[in-house]
Amino acid sequence: MKYLVKASLLFFMSILFLSCDNDDGMADNQNQCNYEGLTFDDGSTQTLIPEAQLQTELFPNNGGPGVAAVEVYETSNPGNIWLLTDAVTLNAVGPGTLV
Repeated sequence: MKYLVKASLLFFMSILFLSCDNDDGMADNQNQCNYEGLTFDDGSTQTLIPEAQLQTELFPNNGGPGVAAVEVYETSNPGNIWLLTDAVTLNAVGPGTLV
């Protein structure tokens, strides 16, 4: 009985430490737990931008007084892709514009 409990515990701990669900299952980098950056897939084109090439700016009154927004863009090619979102608090969900 002790062996079964130990084996089960080892199995579940292995799954916990070895699994890597970094994305929704559709991204090329979904098994890279240490990937830091922006991943975007529009259905036909996938874009991966490393964290070192991302710039973030906060606009405190973008949507009117007290309505903040965050803009994220690629520093090496600022006009290529940028994301503007009104969701600026931790774990917030809200509208955004990706161009």
